[in-house]
Amino acid sequence: MKLFSVFFITSLLLLAGCQKHEEKTSGHKLSAQEIAIQKKYTQYETKSLDKALKKLSFKPIVPKSLPVDAKKKSYEVLKEKKDSKKETFIFKSSNRDHDFINISYSNSVSSPNFSGDNISKITLKNGSEAFLTQGFMPEKETIPVLILSWNKDGREYFISYNNTQFSKEENEKEIVKLAEKITIEDK
Repeated sequence: MKLFSVFFITSLLLLAGCQKHEEKTSGHKLSAQEIAIQKKYTQYETKSLDKALKKLSFKPIVPKSLPVDAKKKSYEVLKEKKDSKKETFIFKSSNRDHDFINISYSNSVSSPNFSGDNISKITLKNGSEAFLTQGFMPEKETIPVLILSWNKDGREYFISYNNTQFSKEENEKEIVKLAEKITIEDK
């Protein structure tokens, strides 16, 4: 099953560290996913939203409240090496209970190709058609991950989410509420 390129990128980031590769950089082993990302993208990571936003040609609106009690937040900017106008902003938030939210915003859209039995179509309040699916964390297959992706106004959005305090149905409601809060503004 192929999903948006941002889905692929964010999935790689989410899965980073799961499969270790023997290549070493600066004393730590890189995963196969980290190596793939480094080959295709210039990557900037920071704990400061302001610093991350300065690297972008667009302004992602990051939600002020989250359905996860986040202890750790980080921001990442990916720019394609072949076409630096293609940018992706990723907001990551997590805690020690395996609760997390990753939100990805991209200023370009790839063609979606969705198939499979576990994909639901949802219409967001802004009229966008979104696709919801559930998977599991590779390093701990008992932890479910909800994934929601959609396009709007030539931009691509992707959320991966889990909250162990909520049921699957409550998590589905929360991920849709979150999707309806985020957008991109031009600078």
